[in-house]
Amino acid sequence: MMIICDKGTMNIYLSLLSLLSVFIVTSPKTVDYKHGTKLVVVNGLGDDVFPESEVIDLESDTGGDCNHWTNFPNYVVFGGTGALFDIESAKETEKTEVLLICGGVNFYQIPTFTSNECFILDNHSSKLFATMSEKRAFAASLITNDYNLWITGGLNYDTSEHISSTEYILTNGESVKGPELPLAIGDHTVIGINSTFSMVIGGTLDIRNGIDFTFYYDHYNQVWFDGPYLNIGRSAHGTGRVTDLITREKLVVVTGGKYCDDDSCQIFDSTEILIDGNWVLGPNLPRSISAHSMVEYGDSLLLIGGIDYDSEQILTSILSLTCEDRICFWTELSQKLYIGRYGMVTAIIPDSMTDC
Repeated sequence: MMIICDKGTMNIYLSLLSLLSVFIVTSPKTVDYKHGTKLVVVNGLGDDVFPESEVIDLESDTGGDCNHWTNFPNYVVFGGTGALFDIESAKETEKTEVLLICGGVNFYQIPTFTSNECFILDNHSSKLFATMSEKRAFAASLITNDYNLWITGGLNYDTSEHISSTEYILTNGESVKGPELPLAIGDHTVIGINSTFSMVIGGTLDIRNGIDFTFYYDHYNQVWFDGPYLNIGRSAHGTGRVTDLITREKLVVVTGGKYCDDDSCQIFDSTEILIDGNWVLGPNLPRSISAHSMVEYGDSLLLIGGIDYDSEQILTSILSLTCEDRICFWTELSQKLYIGRYGMVTAIIPDSMTDC
């Protein structure tokens, strides 16, 4: 069941969210926490077109010698979504940790192929794990409190349609229908705000490319309601959370992305930070970036790769955002990707999932 709140009810929810932005309760389990020191990067497009998977050691000044990890099946290379995921093992009391990646599109196949398949990968192998109810590229996902992958929206290039449905991939590989989005949307992001609320941010519609809409979803009451408008409508952006070193707030951050019309695309270097229920412009990125990835790493937030259309450069850089008393700044890490890429899936993984 989906309910869209009336204005009075929405104001009550917004008041609650204002409190929750200061007093954060237990957050949803996502890949975005520092329980390892290795960054895995899978899929995407790069100078090599079909880039191999790679692992970066974030505690090594050079990135370390970790450039060996399982490659994704190469017929889907771009615009997948996924997360670090616990699957059910043969022993019911145990879980096995893997990287789960769903959907994506292969623009190099004729006709263009959009996938509805979900694969699991570890440092030794990959295999088909689940089949989604919809073919999706440029969907957005997160891990729920029940440890399921919630996949939202996306685009089906086979039919040229945006998607309003969502679904849950369970730890046993089953797909279960989720709530309908307020709009059919793709190339957006979704982020857990706290243990109850998530937010869908930006994206594209059939009639508009780069929207400034946001929507909260209350997982407990199964209610959608409007969030604050972004300062800049955008798609192909990144979203993550950074922990303020002084206030200990977990601040939601939106970075980069693009807005396209019939004639051209504008690529952004801006950062927006959700503070007291409103989007506030933060520090600019060192360059315009879109189709990048973001993950939490300890108290900081990493921005990985992407494409700078101004210089026509596919990026290998890893940027880090740090905040102190709501003042935030970007730095560039010495570690870099071995292969520049964009539209990929990334995660912080435990050392046990690597051979280095």
